[in-house]
Amino acid sequence: MSKNTRMAIQSIRRGSDKWFNSSLKHNPKLALILVVSFFMLFIIVYAIFNYNNERWMKNNTKTLYDMEDLRLAASGRADTLSSMVISDSLVNVNEIFVIPGGGSSTSNLRSDVNHANAGYPEWTRRRVISAFKDYEKHDNTKLEKIFLTLSAGSLNSPNMRYADGRIIFECQHMIQHLKDLGVPKEAIFGDYISWDTVSNALVVRMLIDGILALKKENGIESDSKTPPLTVSVYISDFHAERVKAAFSWVLDVAPSRLPFINFIVNSVNSEGIEWGSKELFEKRRQHELNGVEVITRNSNTIKTIEQLYAFLLLGAHKGYYNYMHGSYTSSKGAGW
Repeated sequence: MSKNTRMAIQSIRRGSDKWFNSSLKHNPKLALILVVSFFMLFIIVYAIFNYNNERWMKNNTKTLYDMEDLRLAASGRADTLSSMVISDSLVNVNEIFVIPGGGSSTSNLRSDVNHANAGYPEWTRRRVISAFKDYEKHDNTKLEKIFLTLSAGSLNSPNMRYADGRIIFECQHMIQHLKDLGVPKEAIFGDYISWDTVSNALVVRMLIDGILALKKENGIESDSKTPPLTVSVYISDFHAERVKAAFSWVLDVAPSRLPFINFIVNSVNSEGIEWGSKELFEKRRQHELNGVEVITRNSNTIKTIEQLYAFLLLGAHKGYYNYMHGSYTSSKGAGW
């Protein structure tokens, strides 16, 4: 490039810069338009870049979840709740028979601790039989009735163990009993989470939510005028009042599930069961009365599901918190 050409270009550039600066100084609207235009241009360029980047990632990257989607598609099963649950027929469920566990009775321990019925108290057996009698009144070929057996264990009594040392959940005694009575395993569900009456109720709520979600996915909406689910609880007479109070509270915390279910508590007769002593029975009775009072007091404060989670996990539930820290005192009343 010649010297004259360079000088001409520099002269033009200086003239342009002078005109541009003068225009901005004497024409603020032009300055604003230029700023806004530059900003919009930046947004457009960024959006185009981001869109192309996402398309590249989608077309060229396969995660494990993507591969699982491909597997489900190849088998003709969509990635839905229906594809995950044990049976597609669970969408037909209209009643849940709920049976709370009753601890491990030391009166019937046997050497064959690998058998699921070892340490299975009489009051719990009666609950199972009572629920089964109502179950067998129905046509159960469509899986319309299912069982939920409750309790991983209790803070007040040790769980039985298999011969190799693994824990036997309380609910497993009831599961085995139901299978012995002829109930198919597809209709029996267990609880490996709860260790007291309040968390029993939370597990019931979890199953209700699962069934309602499955129904909704299949076009069956919940309607408070015609609840699609009946929840029937079978519990010993000495424990019925506290179970009803705890379950009613937990199922009613916002968002309440009570409008969408028929909730029934069936009291199972415990007459004739050997308690060991009159003193033990009286302690059990007093324990139940105290429990109802505590539940009533807590229900006046804890009114949402988030507050319930905080109560159970952040130290307000003194039973769980003290047990975790080795300072829990077991209840001496037999049976629950």
